[in-house]
Amino acid sequence: MRAPTTSATVVPEDRLHPATRLSPTLRVAAATTLVMGTGLHAAAWLVYSEPNLTTMFTAVAAGAGRPDLASALILVGIPFWIGSVAVYVLLGRGRSPRLAWTGGALLVVGFTMLAANIGTEIMTGFLARQATITPAEADQATRTLTSPSATVMNLLFLIGVVLGIPLTAVSLWRSGAVPRTAAALLVAFLALDLAGESTFAPLSVIAHVIAVIPATWIAITVLRRPPLRPHQARRGSKDHQTST
Repeated sequence: MRAPTTSATVVPEDRLHPATRLSPTLRVAAATTLVMGTGLHAAAWLVYSEPNLTTMFTAVAAGAGRPDLASALILVGIPFWIGSVAVYVLLGRGRSPRLAWTGGALLVVGFTMLAANIGTEIMTGFLARQATITPAEADQATRTLTSPSATVMNLLFLIGVVLGIPLTAVSLWRSGAVPRTAAALLVAFLALDLAGESTFAPLSVIAHVIAVIPATWIAITVLRRPPLRPHQARRGSKDHQTST
């Protein structure tokens, strides 16, 4: 009589891909969140990008609609980016829980401060549109906020993003749950975006378009994982407990 072979397919609980624990609905929600976050931000940069804020506020004062549309797309995308953090933590915490949770917490802080920063630009843009201040004054007011709260906002944004993305990328790289190239592209996005901010603005546009690639790649990885069957989960858990 042939011996049963079902036990050979059992995977220990600690080796299961994180996405297998999610229901089909949750996997679709996770994938959608990843793509929407980066996609909306890429769309915002493609709709409108200027090398300096004075140019942007001049366009706003003249009644241009594209700067406002770009700001709206960024604001709508931020909740999806924060939701993406939960997906990245889920995928990266298997082998590097501290890196994943620390990177995730920093990213939430950074994205929250980004929303506050966009709010500042919207406020100064409104004043420029009403001719209360000139575009140059709006630029200066946005860039040179010197109050303690503004300083904290800018510092938390920089710390959250500059540290959060690499830590998250490392946790994903080590997890084996996503393609390593996708994790590396997250760091490439950060490097290009920072370079664009300080040297050549079109690099920021390219960076946000590139950011869509790893997010989509990871989303497809999540969707392609077959769901875990209940009897496999029970057997995997029992086998793991027996072996330890």
